[in-house]
Amino acid sequence: MELHTEVEQLLAFYEALARDRGVGLAQSVVATVSGDRLMIQRALSNLLSSAIRLTPAGREVAVAVAEDVESATVSVTNPGPEIPARHLSRIFERSYRIDPSRREVEADHAGLGLAIARSIVEMHGGGIRAESSAGETCFIVTLPRGHTVRAAPLRAVRSV
Repeated sequence: MELHTEVEQLLAFYEALARDRGVGLAQSVVATVSGDRLMIQRALSNLLSSAIRLTPAGREVAVAVAEDVESATVSVTNPGPEIPARHLSRIFERSYRIDPSRREVEADHAGLGLAIARSIVEMHGGGIRAESSAGETCFIVTLPRGHTVRAAPLRAVRSV
């Protein structure tokens, strides 16, 4: 799968939302990986929609894609509120909120997007991390090239 083509399509999809919010989109893309196209689109879409939502009007979200012999990397960088270092290791947990008081305010955002992105990336044998400083946050997804996708193990669900 040509990762840069997927990123270009996602940017085209989110162009109207970004424009309505006064946010620019920039891209720097080149890479190819093996994987489930729709799932990788979902993971990147979660990162991109979050970045657009948190970027102040008049600013820009940057998406860069690069590759080397072993892996491809996608970074989504947005200006805006920094994520305190003590939260960076937990933001990929289901329903984790940096500010619990915002739970009701953002009812449309259940706090699952980053957890879903992490699950998809890990299912593809990759990793995801966040860095936040100097007024910007960057999510970095690394996917191995030529990896066979492994289905996540099913988990028992308790009925109530």
